Order: sequence, then structure tokens, then C-alpha cells
Amino acid sequence: MNHDLMSEALRANACGLHASEAAVALVIDHGYWLTRADFLTGFADTFPSLTNGSPMAAICWLEAITALDRGQLPASGSETRILRLAASLAEGIPLDLQDAITGLDDSNLLHVITAIRHAAGRPPSGDTAVTFLTPQGLETRHRPSIPIANPPRRSACSNDDTNRSNTASVGRRHSAASRMARDSELSLTDVQWVMGHAHLTTTEIYLTPTQDEVIEGVLAHHARQSRVQKAPPPQPAPGYDPQSLSVLFGRPS
Repeated sequence: MNHDLMSEALRANACGLHASEAAVALVIDHGYWLTRADFLTGFADTFPSLTNGSPMAAICWLEAITALDRGQLPASGSETRILRLAASLAEGIPLDLQDAITGLDDSNLLHVITAIRHAAGRPPSGDTAVTFLTPQGLETRHRPSIPIANPPRRSACSNDDTNRSNTASVGRRHSAASRMARDSELSLTDVQWVMGHAHLTTTEIYLTPTQDEVIEGVLAHHARQSRVQKAPPPQPAPGYDPQSLSVLFGRPS
């Protein structure tokens, strides 16, 4: 899938959800990440629409940021910041805002401002004006807005139920991957093949349990220990003196 088709597919899937639309638009407007084959192969899922079968796509934001943190997605400072900002808009992934906006050039800064306004429910319309403080004083710069989606596609994906279904399909994929990764009878390389991950380290992300899962596991462990402690000690086999066995194994008689 080329850059234009991927952009259309991403917009179609995000349509109707302001934060998702903003994140996708930021990545598309920035113009770098969708040109990287390793990014598209490892962190962008494509699938047909549930309603008409048209192509849709979604970026696996958490996986991409994890790979970024592990040094598996080398990029420049501004490229890294744009991806982190987009992931934060889309999935609420925490980031250092001071570090994220420092060093962005005017063009990228305009993209970020537009994305933030879009996520807040103010998508681009008409001419966008932004005021900068320059050495010569305040300067207002105008950026003609680019529609996030053309009218036919907007009307085709205006159904909120359809949007929720498309978003839910990505969530079900993550849930399925987590369950498969923690199945002791299924190897991690098998899960990698099923999920289509380019790197095994991407699949390893699903091995990390959530806070609720950790709490549930610990409570289950204590429950098992309680049952073991309350169970009566096993009876010795015929022919053995219980008192002698207690002395031998240091158990109270």
C-alpha cells in the first residue's frame, strides 16, 4: 500500500474520533513515518471496513513507542517528537511536553497546534492563523487548512456505531495477542507469525501484564497458598511409623 492509499485508509478508520483523526493527520502532515517500510510493516495494521469492505488502517501506537524507547526505530529528534505527540493524542501515552515541543521548526509546530485543536473538537476549517514571537515582534502567519477528509468519505463514515466497531476491531486484536502471548502451550514465535510482527521484541510487548492482571494473579496465589496450608498432611504409607517420619523430616509430632 503506497503513501496516499495508507493515508486514506488511516483517515477512514479514524474518522469520527477527534483525537484519532488528529493523531493520524499529524503523522500524515509530517510526512516521514509513512515513508518508512519498517514502520508500516511492523506497526501499521490494514483491514477491510466492516460495512463496505473498503481498506482501513490503524497504527499500533503503543508498540511503536515501545520500539522507539528500545532504540528499534532510529529517527531524528523532530521525527521522534512528532511520533510521540501523535501517540499521546491517539492513546493517551504520557510524554514530556516540554521536551516534545522544544526544537520543532515552524512547519512542524503548526502541524502540532492544528492537531491539538483538532483533538479538542476544533478541526481545521478555512484559514488557520497562528501568532509567533519573532525578533522583529509579533508575526501572524496563515496556513491554508487541508480538509481532514473529503465530503464523500466523511458522509460514508459518519455513523458513530461504525466508528466504534472499527476502533473495537483494533482493541480485539490487542486482546487476542495478549491472550496468545501468555498461553504456555503457544510459542511466542507462533504469536509473532499470527500478528505479522517484523520483530519478536514487538510481540514481547504483550507479555507485560496490566495492573489489574497482576493484582488478580497475586490474589489467586494467596488463595492457593491458603488452601495448601489448611489441607491435612498426607498419611504415611503402610509400614511406616508416623512418629519416626516426623523426627526424620523435622515435623512436629
